[in-house]
Amino acid sequence: MARKVLSEPVYRVLPGGKLWDYFQKESELQDVANEVLNSLSKLLDVDIKDLAIFSGVPGLRDGSTGAEKYADYLKVPRHGYCYFKKNNLKKIPGLKELSQKELAADEAVNPFVPHDVLGLNNLAASQRLDAQIYVGTRHELKAEEAKGEVEPVIYSQYLEKITKHISKQEVADSEN
Repeated sequence: MARKVLSEPVYRVLPGGKLWDYFQKESELQDVANEVLNSLSKLLDVDIKDLAIFSGVPGLRDGSTGAEKYADYLKVPRHGYCYFKKNNLKKIPGLKELSQKELAADEAVNPFVPHDVLGLNNLAASQRLDAQIYVGTRHELKAEEAKGEVEPVIYSQYLEKITKHISKQEVADSEN
C-alpha cells in the first residue's frame, strides 16, 4: 500500500479545536458518501466504480453499461460522467432520498475552516496516523496564528511515526 509522506513543515492537529472538528466531519462525510454509493450501486444495479456524486446529484461514468441503461434519465456527459437530471431523481424510487442524504452531509462540512485556521490556501495536505491527524502547510505558521489548533512536529519524529505505521500495515497485510 503506497502512502504519501507530508512535506515540511508538519503540524499535529490538537483535539477539541475547529480544525479537529473539521477533519472529524470530513471523515464522517466520507463514510456517508461511501454508504450512499454502496446503496446506489444496489438500487441501480450498477458497478460502484461507475458511480459518482456531485453536489448531491448521482451520476454514472460515460460509456458504462449503467449509463446506457439509464440514458433517458441522464444529462449530457460532463467530466466523464453523466449526471441524473434533477426532475428524474423522483422517477426512480429511493434515488432522491439517497442524494439528499449525501448533500446534507456535504453541507455540514464548512470547507473554509482550514483557510480560517491555517491561512488562505496554506493547507498542502492532511494525513491520519492511528488516532492523530497531521497537516502539511505550504508556509510555516507563526506561533500565534494557529494557537490551540495545531502544534509543530519535528520532521524526523514524524518520519519515524509514519515508518512505524507503514511497517505495521505491511505486517498486517502479509498475515492476511
